[in-house]
Amino acid sequence: MKSIKPKIIVVCGPTGSGKTGLAVSLCKKFNGEIVNADSRQVYRSMNIGTAKDVDETVGAGHVLPLQNTIQGTPVHLIDIVDPDERYNVGRFKKDAEKAIENILQCDKIPFVVGGTGLYIDALVDNFELPVGAELAPTRKGQPQGLPLQKLIKSLKKLDPEALKIVDLKNKRRVERALELCLATGKKFSESRKKEERKYDVLKIAPVVYDAVGAEHVLPNKRAQYIVPLQRLYEKINSRVEKMIDQGLEKEVKRLAKKYGWDSEAMTGIGYREW
Repeated sequence: MKSIKPKIIVVCGPTGSGKTGLAVSLCKKFNGEIVNADSRQVYRSMNIGTAKDVDETVGAGHVLPLQNTIQGTPVHLIDIVDPDERYNVGRFKKDAEKAIENILQCDKIPFVVGGTGLYIDALVDNFELPVGAELAPTRKGQPQGLPLQKLIKSLKKLDPEALKIVDLKNKRRVERALELCLATGKKFSESRKKEERKYDVLKIAPVVYDAVGAEHVLPNKRAQYIVPLQRLYEKINSRVEKMIDQGLEKEVKRLAKKYGWDSEAMTGIGYREW
């Protein structure tokens, strides 16, 4: 039977694998628009370190146009919050569903593109997020500034199952899980429960392979979307050098001075290392 669910396409994959280029080429061929699923590209003024590929950046401040595009293709959910605002999976899911609805109303195909796996999973699998998960504001007594091991110990008391699904080496994620428990009175592990899917989803990704298993990579005329692992590392290294040349250090200093090192956005890769 033909499904009556809306159809979306997800293009995912690791940094530097070519997912944006793949998505843009598909959008142009199939009349699509992009919904950003990168947890750092939602922030304004964070342009170099997040490798935003949007068109028509203007001046040293990288002021972006109201309608963001990538190689002429409209893209949603880029530059929607300031770096000192909280943005999380609950808020993304709500925003992405609205963007998808708007794209479908224009008789176009939504392409959800990005490398933040939790965001994509929450949207595709329709996670049942606890009430309050969209914002879960910082409150007095919540766990900012505590050592990682104390955070883990506190999370274990409130939600032992969470320790199986949270990256316990990532302090921000442990802190976030604990905050959600305290803010909502519910277990973080319950946020991974799934409801019925809202969309029919085709998930595709550029192929990344290492020397083991290379014989399984078939010749393909779209060779730019088949990436050897070593080549991927080289592309990432080259991208970092390009970011430095573009002025990443100045961007980081400007953001740190304005928003502080403790802001949510500054925990992102490419910023926290400074």
